Amino acid sequence: MTGPWPPADLGARLTQLDGVLAVHTATGPAGTLDLVLYHRGPVPARTHHAICRTLLNPQTSDHLPPGGQTRPRLRAVTEPAPLEWAYRDLDRVQQLARRVAAGQHHFELAPGKVRLQPDFQPLADLTRAQILADPSAELGLLQHRLQHYPDPLADALVARLWETALLLEETHRAADHGDTVGVAAGLARILDLAAHALHGHARSWPPDPAELFTATQRLHDAPPGFTRTTQHLLAHLGSRPTLLHDAADATSQLLRAVTATCQPRRQD
Repeated sequence: MTGPWPPADLGARLTQLDGVLAVHTATGPAGTLDLVLYHRGPVPARTHHAICRTLLNPQTSDHLPPGGQTRPRLRAVTEPAPLEWAYRDLDRVQQLARRVAAGQHHFELAPGKVRLQPDFQPLADLTRAQILADPSAELGLLQHRLQHYPDPLADALVARLWETALLLEETHRAADHGDTVGVAAGLARILDLAAHALHGHARSWPPDPAELFTATQRLHDAPPGFTRTTQHLLAHLGSRPTLLHDAADATSQLLRAVTATCQPRRQD
């Protein structure tokens, strides 16, 4: 693994805390080090405090203005790399894996996120993760199972391409009124669904949503220029209805290429 790396004993120290079952890490799209701590049930307050004490070291600045007071700050154990961490209930992740194996999934607009978030993103993250500590080996077994991309999920993601026709209709209605925001929102959602369909067709777990379009172009069967076209469409919308309709028409043409790529897999 390249990029920032935590102290060698960090995983062992965390899994010694009450309720922490396993820990994995990955490098985030902004160069942050993302830690995921697995547990069962609510995380006790004392455990959360202990995690903070483990991951954040209080430090005092040596550079103070005259008469200034000493103010300790919290320094991540991974500095100079930024550190982010999240909690995941291992039972819920196991349940999610079973649902996804049957093709069940959904997308959501999570608070603070601008892109569609697939509910199976935690599983995708796990497939690429470096497990720091896993005393029971339960997380490692799940990671091993996920190396085989579920065929039902692939078929379900490709099948969702029908939704893009409805979204295109709404996008054209927004274009009639010169509604650039409505067109941009519609096209972004259409292109997200197309990118996820291509990942499903390729049996490839998606990356972080911020890297979705870039990763899509690297897929073997992706239409030529997929990423370049999506970026151009969203960067040059304008506000005149004719320009907005042109963007929707160009998206429709790109979707035909995506459908032509994905449909043969559905008919196997």
